[in-house]
Amino acid sequence: MHGAVKVPKDVIDGLRTQGFKLTNARRAIVEVLCARSMPVSVAELIAELAKRGARADKTTVYREILFMQERGIVDQVQFGDRVKRYEFRDDGHHHHLVCVECGVVVDVPLENDLEAAEKVIERKTGYAITRHSLEFFGVCPDCR
Repeated sequence: MHGAVKVPKDVIDGLRTQGFKLTNARRAIVEVLCARSMPVSVAELIAELAKRGARADKTTVYREILFMQERGIVDQVQFGDRVKRYEFRDDGHHHHLVCVECGVVVDVPLENDLEAAEKVIERKTGYAITRHSLEFFGVCPDCR
């Protein structure tokens, strides 16, 4: 089994405050998400859980991901390939830079937030924006 990854205290406290337990499956999934540097698909998550000796079937993983997504613990991202990936929601808002050759994903924080742009878009379209996702695609230095 891999070295233990510390589950962030705010995740544990948040679940307990809402009256939920940190089950073995939830803990294992959060540990994998915290340890990964890139968003992970359910298939990758199941494979990583198996490597760690954690027992969780596909249904359990999907149920737990949905549970944590509904509570703001994980975010779902897609990079145009129709694969849903999940990552632990951290304190800093970020976007992604995706290599179109090898698939590596790098977090990209932007110095200027997009709140002003969102307000303009809302005013022009009448939409009430609830969230946004921004990905940049290119070729990483290793693949160039």
